[in-house]
Amino acid sequence: MLIYKDTFLTASRQTDAYCLAAQVDASGLSYAVIDGEGVCRLLQTHPFSPAASYNDWAQTLDTTFREDEWLTKTYAASRWLFPSNKAMLVPESLFDAEKSYACLRYAVPLDELDEIHYRPLPACEAMLVFAAPNPPVNEILKRYPNAQLIHPQESLLSLLAAQDGDNRVALGITRELAGIAVFVGNKLVLSNTCPIRTFTDALYNLLLALNAFHLTQDNFTLYYTGDIGEDGEELLRRYFPRLRELCDSHHHIQLGRPRALIYHLLLTLFTHPSCE
Repeated sequence: MLIYKDTFLTASRQTDAYCLAAQVDASGLSYAVIDGEGVCRLLQTHPFSPAASYNDWAQTLDTTFREDEWLTKTYAASRWLFPSNKAMLVPESLFDAEKSYACLRYAVPLDELDEIHYRPLPACEAMLVFAAPNPPVNEILKRYPNAQLIHPQESLLSLLAAQDGDNRVALGITRELAGIAVFVGNKLVLSNTCPIRTFTDALYNLLLALNAFHLTQDNFTLYYTGDIGEDGEELLRRYFPRLRELCDSHHHIQLGRPRALIYHLLLTLFTHPSCE
């Protein structure tokens, strides 16, 4: 489903100098074509039917890659968000790549086809360790050998770290996942991802995090982004007077506010500090 297409972009245009930013999970693939100035030229999404296995998911990806002309082109770089709750932070000083699988398996159940990835978060002095399913990853690497795999929590943490205020919290919503990050006294104290079915599930987990660190309505700022929806925004406004969008005005103007919020983490893959 085409969400946005700049009239500047035509099928005959070379994309070698452009970047491909994508988000993929079992429910679908969304991607954006980004030019050298960080401007989105194309935004597209492909819903997937429920997959019975990682291999079925990979097959759906393969079909999508072959049928979408913009996914057959060559790009200067590509970055792929893999949302899942199979992620954790490890202090940079304690990180050992050889033990990353054992650490993550201790925190969350892993499938035998999950492979482990890790990314540095300099602003948090930590490494983000996460799992991604091997068959879909292989389909991506076949077409984009230099693809970078990224977890949405990396984007959320990097964007929150750049905001002002000693006490600040971020809530990021993807299709089936809520990401929560908490800074107290300008120091990261919590990073968590949790599966959700409704926005109420996300709100419940957010309130648990706030209670754990004694954050009340008037002593922190809540930043939000992602697939929140009007009802979700109304709930946030009801409970949190110090509320701000994490999304910037540039994307608001270009794509419209709802789309800019929903696809914000995807659209900033080539702009937030940890992805340089």
